[in-house]
Amino acid sequence: MGKLDSSKRARLPDSAFAYIDARGRRRLPINDEAHVRNALARFDRVEFEDEAARERARRRLLNAAKRFGIVPVGFVAFVGLRLALPADTQARKIESDWTGFLALAVAMSAVQLVLARGVRLDWFESTEIIIECIIAAIAF
Repeated sequence: MGKLDSSKRARLPDSAFAYIDARGRRRLPINDEAHVRNALARFDRVEFEDEAARERARRRLLNAAKRFGIVPVGFVAFVGLRLALPADTQARKIESDWTGFLALAVAMSAVQLVLARGVRLDWFESTEIIIECIIAAIAF
């Protein structure tokens, strides 16, 4: 993709961008094929002012993709899923299972020690390897 520095970006017309917000910030350049591909990949990370602005930008981006012969399969799937799935209206608090996480960390550490030192200590002829295996089994 050709580097679009600030002077080149400033010279581009507004029509070379899929989205221009209310403050005049121009987002998602669509001036060439590489930038259209990049805009398709980054579309879901742009914060739009409202759904109408999102829809306008989506249409401009798809028209640019069509102009350059790009078939945005992933983008079309993303938009289709976004339209088909219900909006998540409630923010869900994710609870962490700290006991399980710590047990898994201990188990994986013990397994790593067994695998790293097993050959050197002659596997199950070593008390250390046996203890590490027991710790891993208990932690799992």
